[in-house]
Amino acid sequence: YGAFLMARACWLAGEWERTEAFGRQALELGGLKAWQLGMVHDILGRICKETGRPQEAAEAYRQASCELENEGSRLSAYDNYLLCLHYSAASGQEICQAARGWEQLLPAHGRYEHQRESRHAKMRIGYISPDLRSHVAMCFIKGLFQHYDHHRFTVYAYANCQEDEVSRELSLMVSQWQN
Repeated sequence: YGAFLMARACWLAGEWERTEAFGRQALELGGLKAWQLGMVHDILGRICKETGRPQEAAEAYRQASCELENEGSRLSAYDNYLLCLHYSAASGQEICQAARGWEQLLPAHGRYEHQRESRHAKMRIGYISPDLRSHVAMCFIKGLFQHYDHHRFTVYAYANCQEDEVSRELSLMVSQWQN
């Protein structure tokens, strides 16, 4: 328990190296309650994320999401887990499988069921952005355009940008493009 307290104190003081050392020591020594384990994993996840170790960060956040007792903290840790997976060596399938883990985190809320039938055969999705071009945002969203189910979704893209090669490529991936 002492190593856990030292990890917390060092974290609050902004001493990341000492925080990580005490956090890992607390995990090795054991004897922590679930919420304490979750907190240590969450702190280690933050340190790993900020120091450019996304694979370690993802695993730490995943473990935190399993241990934390507060629903908001658990969801936040899982959200960070998914974010870090995008920067790790995880495949698209692994990331997709991990994203489906939200269902296990929210069982009490149940699935949303539509009460009325749609007038359209496919669900329609629209993206509006001035960054549908050669822009850092494409690192995050290009996969949405590449891998959606064309049989289930109609995708509209509304750009407000100077079109370039990336824009032209995206325009061919969606059902309708408007600039």
